[in-house]
This record gives sequence, C-alpha cells and structure tokens, in this order.
Amino acid sequence: MGSFVLDLENSLADYQCYHPANPVTVLHYEMPEDELDQVSVLIAASLNQADMLLCVEDYLRDLQNSGEEAARFYGGLLKAPLPDDWFDTLEVYSAEISLASETDYSAVITCGDSIFPDHILEMYWEKKRVTDILLIG
Repeated sequence: MGSFVLDLENSLADYQCYHPANPVTVLHYEMPEDELDQVSVLIAASLNQADMLLCVEDYLRDLQNSGEEAARFYGGLLKAPLPDDWFDTLEVYSAEISLASETDYSAVITCGDSIFPDHILEMYWEKKRVTDILLIG
C-alpha cells in the first residue's frame, strides 16, 4: 500500500482527514487514480496519526477481501441468494473510514451493484462486519 495525504480543508477540530496517495482497492474495486479523493480517512486528532495510518492500511486490506461478509448481509436483507459474481460487479463511488481509537473504527462505503443498477448501496461497517445497508434510489 502506500502513503496518505493530509487534507486540511476537510479536517475537523477533532479529526484529521487523509486521502490515499496511491491507488487502493475497496471491496475488490480499484479506485481510479483521479478518484482517490473519494476515499476519506478520518482519524481522531488525539491519536498518533502515523500509527493510525498503519491501522488504516490493515483495515483497507480487510475491506478489500470482505466479499463474503457483504454478500451474506445483503443477501439476508433481500431474502434471496446473490448471483455468484455479485461482488465482482460492485462499483465503489466513495469510502469513508473513521478511527476514534485503535479498537473503535468503522467505514461507510457507497457503491452500485448489478441487482439494482439504478440505486446506490450505502454499506455501514463496524470493524470487519456489515451492520446495515441502505438502498437509495
């Protein structure tokens, strides 16, 4: 993975905002280089930023390979099995990762899929588990 760029304009009083400086993959979708600003990392200002960015790299690796978790949750919501290639059809529009501490972190991933191509999915993650998916559209 690589480094992150501090985004002072989108930082808050309690959270520093970063964006990846190099391509990242979110849920098997490689974010295009010109859309890396759509991946935001918010880290509590009270934490050691360098240490937390290492945690973010680990978390991104976890999210990259979380297809079964996402499919299980989404299939449960739809009360139907998903197509075998569902996870490969995701197009990620944005991801926001928040770290309040080393043990308190979450993500919101916004994407499109092949089941409802005219809708947007908002996936809410607490650590490595999906806690909710909203279908918008």
